[in-house]
Amino acid sequence: LVSPALWDRVQDIMSGRGTNHPHPQKHHFAFNGLVYCGVCADEGKVHLLVGEIQRAKYIYYHCNNCQRSGRKAKFVREQTLDAMMTEHLTHIP
Repeated sequence: LVSPALWDRVQDIMSGRGTNHPHPQKHHFAFNGLVYCGVCADEGKVHLLVGEIQRAKYIYYHCNNCQRSGRKAKFVREQTLDAMMTEHLTHIP
């Protein structure tokens, strides 16, 4: 029904699907992948906070799991996280 050349061509196209094509990020979020959600941690779960830009200039972090599960997700400004991290790092000898 299909020629071997066409079959090979289609297979080559199909094998390229689903691969991760890196897209450059438009914004750099300093704490992505570093800070865990405290609400989820209290429940024994591990979920990272993700950054989001609001009002085109403010960076906030929140937990996607809390947002999906219907809990009121707390948004934390990046400046607040920065101050908290600085405070904790100053106590390290």
